[in-house]
Amino acid sequence: MENWRVLHAVTGGGSGATRVAVDLALGHKQNGLFEPMIFLRSKRGANVELRNELKRKGIKHTEVITRRKLLLIQELVGMIKDFQPHVLAAHGFSDHLWARIAGIIAKVPVIIQVEHARERYLPQRYLLSQILYLFTDALVCVSNGVRESLIKRGFSRRKMHVIYSGISLAKFVPLSGMRYADREKTVVTIARFARGKDQATLIRAAMLLKQEGINCNVLLVGGGNLRHLKKCQGLSHRLDLDNIVQFLGARKDVPELLQRSRISVLPTHREGFGLAILEAMAAGCLTIGSKVMGVIELIEDGKNGFLVKPRDPVLLAALIKTALADVGRSEMIAQQGQSDVARKFSLERMTSDYEKLFLELMHKKSTLT
Repeated sequence: MENWRVLHAVTGGGSGATRVAVDLALGHKQNGLFEPMIFLRSKRGANVELRNELKRKGIKHTEVITRRKLLLIQELVGMIKDFQPHVLAAHGFSDHLWARIAGIIAKVPVIIQVEHARERYLPQRYLLSQILYLFTDALVCVSNGVRESLIKRGFSRRKMHVIYSGISLAKFVPLSGMRYADREKTVVTIARFARGKDQATLIRAAMLLKQEGINCNVLLVGGGNLRHLKKCQGLSHRLDLDNIVQFLGARKDVPELLQRSRISVLPTHREGFGLAILEAMAAGCLTIGSKVMGVIELIEDGKNGFLVKPRDPVLLAALIKTALADVGRSEMIAQQGQSDVARKFSLERMTSDYEKLFLELMHKKSTLT
């Protein structure tokens, strides 16, 4: 059987797009149908842990550290000509612009754009993306919400495909025999600090819980915007929550934190696709997410988790209070969430869906040439 090659181009940071690209490369390697390679674009150097992970798992990768787009494109064209991929998957904004330009110049047979979020396109980049779309074979959207947002912006739906992202379940599934009731009365949020992630709403909910005498700790995990982090730390201090709200920064032990916590909350204002929600569900947490695009496709309110209106600390506090009080119901909902993730959002399913699309587009191109 011919071993086809696929190149995933993505930023070298810790974004959801990066995680998906790396997991896909791992999935390709396990399946053996496509030989994967990762191209990382960085401004200050890729995450050291990410580089080490790629080396450890034997995934080919290369990195360009530059802010200059012309140099980036030039480097990528040269690397494409060396690797000669059959498929280029360009992930995330604005990386999918520069990668597709390089792919067109280097004459990659199949070029795919992967849109991971509802991006804000400035006029010049919107025009460039529309032009590149003419030379793009498919546009993969990670959720129906992302798809609808692109259609509203004027992108043709003809080339669009929705492929939900998946996760490596084995990393998050708790140890056999672990009882939900034995977990810590902890609420954990895994998200970078940014205004749209809205950790402040959870902090205000923690204040309301404290006022009612409800004993639970809140763990805020993630790096991100330093200014927003300091604002959240200041808010926590003003509300006298220093002994309740803990700012843990970026962590390597996220699966373990989730596995020992009862509740996970993502109080986001907007989301392309909630990977953090899938991870929390897989780890057996009772999961609460905002009722926004990218989340409502994952959580079925009251069945496998709970949905809450954004910026509503009162309702969020009430949901957390109920979840802590009714351990039996919380465990049943958490178990349903765990089951749904295993059935719908595995790495194996995501890899299979992408590879089917790759083969379909490659066959289409071969019959036209």
